[in-house]
Amino acid sequence: VFVKMGSVKVLGIPQVGVRLLHRGGGDALVVVDFTATWCGPCKRIAPIFAALAEQYKHVVFAKVDVDDNQETAAACGIKAMPTFQLYKGKALIHTMQGADEAGLRAKVEEHAGEKWDRMQGNTLSSASAAQDPRAAALAAAEARMKAAQQGGS
Repeated sequence: VFVKMGSVKVLGIPQVGVRLLHRGGGDALVVVDFTATWCGPCKRIAPIFAALAEQYKHVVFAKVDVDDNQETAAACGIKAMPTFQLYKGKALIHTMQGADEAGLRAKVEEHAGEKWDRMQGNTLSSASAAQDPRAAALAAAEARMKAAQQGGS
């Protein structure tokens, strides 16, 4: 089974566990949403989780249905839904219970690295520069370098 980056992978095979995610993610950040179809807060946070997967294409996002994957959920110590676990370098670095949009966004941003898509090699756009002061600074530096190169040729 392959874990695709840049989208949410739904894991539906019992006992897949986080080992699969480690193979798919390597040293990339892996964000796992332990969810259930009957869980109201899970349903509310699902579109946010999907949007984060689109925004952070270099991060592996996966959902594990706790009813379909009871052994995996138990092995990961899941006691409430939704629970989000973040892994990096094959180690659990953060666990968050509840549908806290701001908390989830903050933790993904903290551990994901830069916002642009390193997997595709894209550079910053003016839209991303307006949202992130680091992006704005980098965009300004790129513009100065380009202007200096054009002036010196």
